[in-house]
Amino acid sequence: MSSHLPRQIDPHRLAEKGKNLQGEIAVTDLVRLSKAVVLRSTLVPVTLEFVRELDGSHTISGSASAEVELTCQRCMESKSVKLKTEFRLAVVNSDEEAMHLREELDPVICSSGERLDLNTLVEDELLLALPIVVFHENEKDCVSSGYLASASDQPYEEDSSSNPFAVLKKLKKDN
Repeated sequence: MSSHLPRQIDPHRLAEKGKNLQGEIAVTDLVRLSKAVVLRSTLVPVTLEFVRELDGSHTISGSASAEVELTCQRCMESKSVKLKTEFRLAVVNSDEEAMHLREELDPVICSSGERLDLNTLVEDELLLALPIVVFHENEKDCVSSGYLASASDQPYEEDSSSNPFAVLKKLKKDN
C-alpha cells in the first residue's frame, strides 16, 4: 500500500458504486490519537469496502492497524502494542435512523450529499480499539518483576504495635 486515502469522501456515492478503498493515512493527520499514545509507525494502513445493501442502506466495512507505545500498568514502562480494528458501519442521515439499525452495525451520521471525514472515522475506530489496561504479557518482561517476586515471597507478619485493633483483641481475650 503506497497510496494515501482521500481526506473527504461521499460514502453514499461510493456505496452506490460498490467501491473499495485501500491506502494509508499519515499519523500526523490523526491528532487525537497522537495525543493519547505514542505512535511508532508513520502510516496507518486502511482498507474500506462500501456496499449498497439489498434494503437500500449503505454500509462501510473496514479495517485499520497501527503500532503504538502504551504504559505497562505493572512496571510503568513503555510497551509496544499493535492496534487492529475491524468495523462495520451503516451510513445514516439522522439519530432516529441510527436507532433502528441492526445490532451488528454501528452508525455513522452523514446526510446524502454530505462529505465524511475519513481520517476522523478511522481515528475514532482506532481510539475505540485502545486497550483499557496494558500489561507486559510475561511478568519477566516487566522492570518491576523482581520487586513483585520479592514482595510476594515474604510472609505477612502482623505487627501489633501498628494494628489499631490490637486493643480490641486484648479486651476480647480478657473477657
